Amino acid sequence: MTLTKKLLLAFTAQLFVFVALLVVSHNTTNKMLLARQWTRHTEDVIQKADAVGMDLVNIETGERGYAITGKEMFLDPLTLGIRSLKSDYDTLNALTADNPKQQSALSELKNGYRRWLETEVYPLLALRDEVNSGSKPYQAVVDFIGTGNGKNQMDALRAKLSGITQSEFSLLKERDAKLTDLMDRTKELIAFGGSTGILIGVIIFFLLALNIKRPLAAAVRFAEKIKAGDFSARLTLERKDEIGFLLSALQSMMDRVNDYTVKLKEQSALLDLAHDAIFVRDMEGRIVFWNRGAEQTYGCSKDEALGKMPKDLLKAKYPEPLEDIVGTVITGGRWEGELQHVRCDGRSIILASRWALSRDADAKPSGFLEINRDVTERKEAERRIYSYLKKLRDTNSVLQDFAFVASHDLQEPLRKISIYSDRLRNSYAEVLENNGRQYLEKIGEARARMQEIIDSLLVYSRVTTQAEPFISVDLMMLMEEVIRDLDVPIHDTGASIEIRDLPTLQADSSQMRQLFQNIIGNALKFHMHERKPALQVYGVSCLNDSCRIVVEDNGIGFDEKYLDLIFQPFQRLHGKSSPYKGSGMGLAICRKIVQRHNGTITARSRQGEGSTFIITLPKKQFDEFSRERLAA
Repeated sequence: MTLTKKLLLAFTAQLFVFVALLVVSHNTTNKMLLARQWTRHTEDVIQKADAVGMDLVNIETGERGYAITGKEMFLDPLTLGIRSLKSDYDTLNALTADNPKQQSALSELKNGYRRWLETEVYPLLALRDEVNSGSKPYQAVVDFIGTGNGKNQMDALRAKLSGITQSEFSLLKERDAKLTDLMDRTKELIAFGGSTGILIGVIIFFLLALNIKRPLAAAVRFAEKIKAGDFSARLTLERKDEIGFLLSALQSMMDRVNDYTVKLKEQSALLDLAHDAIFVRDMEGRIVFWNRGAEQTYGCSKDEALGKMPKDLLKAKYPEPLEDIVGTVITGGRWEGELQHVRCDGRSIILASRWALSRDADAKPSGFLEINRDVTERKEAERRIYSYLKKLRDTNSVLQDFAFVASHDLQEPLRKISIYSDRLRNSYAEVLENNGRQYLEKIGEARARMQEIIDSLLVYSRVTTQAEPFISVDLMMLMEEVIRDLDVPIHDTGASIEIRDLPTLQADSSQMRQLFQNIIGNALKFHMHERKPALQVYGVSCLNDSCRIVVEDNGIGFDEKYLDLIFQPFQRLHGKSSPYKGSGMGLAICRKIVQRHNGTITARSRQGEGSTFIITLPKKQFDEFSRERLAA
C-alpha cells in the first residue's frame, strides 16, 4: 500500500472517529438538554407543591388564630391562603398535566381541601362569630376543635401533598441520575475521543511528523486537562483542515458542557437562598450541608457547623427519642414536629421542623434533609393570647354576675318598697297629713324611675347575652309590626308615619324590632305640642353589601354638639322637671343593637326642626358573607 493510500486511510479513519464522536456528543448533549428541562420542570412542580402546602398552613393558622382569639387580624393569612391556594393549585395541576398519576392525586387533594374548608374551616369561623356575638360560649369552639376532625383532614391533606412531593422527588432523583449519567458518558466520550485522537495522531506522526506534531501535542494537553477534571481548558490551535474542524467541534462541545455545569451549580445555590434553616446530615448524623438560612437562624457559620452533630452543636431537644424519629423517617420518608435548639449565642429557640430522607442511586438511604423554621415568637404570642382569653372569660363572668344582681337582687328590694308603700297608702291614708301623702307619692315616683332604669339596663345587657341568631328579616313587614305595637301613642299624638323602600337583610328580628320601636317611640315622645308628629322611615341605598336606613321626624330636635352624648347610657338632654320623661337608655340600646349587627348609627338635627337618624347595616352578617368573600 502506497504512502498516499496509507495517509488517505489514516486521515479517513481519523475523520470517521471524530465525526462519530461529534454525532454521539451532539446526541448526548441534546439528551442532556432534555434531561435538564425535565429536571427544572420537576423542581417547578416541587416548588409549587410546597406553595400549596404553605397556603394550607396559612389557612389553618388563620382559622385557628381567629377561632382562639376572635381577632380579625388572623383572617388576613386565611384570606391570602385561600386566594393563593386556587392559583397555586391550578399552576400545579397544569405543570403535572403529563402525569396521570399526579393528576389523580391532585384531584383527590382538591376534593380534600374543599371538603376541609366546607366542613371545618368555615363552620369554625361561623362558630367563633357566634361566640363573639355571645350566642354561644367559648367552650363550643374548644369542643369543635377537640373533635380532631380538622386535624385529621389537615393531616390527610399533608399526607396527600407529601405523596405528590415525594413522587416528584423520586422523578427528580431519576432525572438527576440520568443527567449525571449523560455527563459521565460525555466525559467518557471526550476522553475516548481524545485518546483516539492521540492514537491516530501517533500513527500520523510517523507519517507526517512536523505537519501534525503541533496539533497532536495540543490535543494531548487538552485531553489531559479534561481527564484531570479541568473542563475550562481551551484549544487555541487554528487550522482550516479536518483536524482543525474536529478540534473546534470538541471545544464547542466542552463549552456547552461547561455551561450546563455552571447552571447546575446555580440550581444548587438556590437552596442556599432559602430563609428557612436547611441542613443535610449523613447517616452518621454529621452535618454535610448548611445554608445561609441556617446561619441566620442559629448564628453559626458554615465552617462552625460542617462535620458537627446537631445534638452537640445545637444542644437539640427532641419531642421523642431521636432513634424513634430516625426510624420514622427511614420507614415513612419524612417526619414533622417541634424542636428546641440553642443558638450559638446561647439563646434557646423553638422550631417547626420537617425531616425528609434522601437516597442514593441504588435507593439506599444516604442522609437526612432537615428544614427548620423559627416559631419562638409565634409560641410566645400564643401564650399571650391564652392569657388574654382567660382575662376575657373572667371579665364576662363579672358582667354575668352583674346582670344577675340587676335582674334579681336589685328588683327584690324595689318590689318590697312598692308593696309597703302601697300598704302604707291603703292602710294609713286617713291618718297621714298632706306632707306624708306627698312623701309616699315621691317614693312611688322614685320607685318607678328605679324600675325603669333597671329594666333599661337589663335590655341593654341582653343585647349580647340573650341575642338570637341572624336570619333574613324583611324590614317592611317588621315595621308594620312596630306600628301596631305603637298604635296607642300614635293615635294619642295624631302622628302620621310614612314607610317605604326598606330592604331585607340578615339580622336579629327581635332586636331590629326594639331598635325601631325606640327610635320611633322617641319621635312620638319628643314632638312639638303645637304640631302633630310626622315621620318618614325609608331605605336610601344598598351599596357595597350594606344598606342605609333613614328615620326623619319633625320633633323638638337637639343641638348636634350633644350627638355623642345622646347615645351614652343614662344620658338625657332634659331634666327631671321636663315633661319629656325617660331613663336615658333608649338610644344607648339602639347603638348597642346596631353595633352587634356590625353597623353604625348617627343623627343630624337642629333644635325645633326635627331629627334625622341614619342607620347603616350590612345585608349579610359576617358568619355568612365572609365565606363568600374569602372564597372569591
